[in-house]
Amino acid sequence: MENYFGKNLRYLRNKNGLSQAKMGCIFHVGQQAIASWESGKRFPDVFTISEVAEYFDVNPFVLVHEPIF
Repeated sequence: MENYFGKNLRYLRNKNGLSQAKMGCIFHVGQQAIASWESGKRFPDVFTISEVAEYFDVNPFVLVHEPIF
């Protein structure tokens, strides 16, 4: 199963007019963490995925495993 988290995160961030720095502040991580997640170099923990899904009102499974962009 393909991992769509990074692409979906970038799409949702841009759709909502958020910079990587602002999004980092929202989820209590640095801008570099957001950049790493979006590029697929790193992956957040399950708790953070749940927080991101809740913030954007998206199912966590869909956020990770299905394209929404």
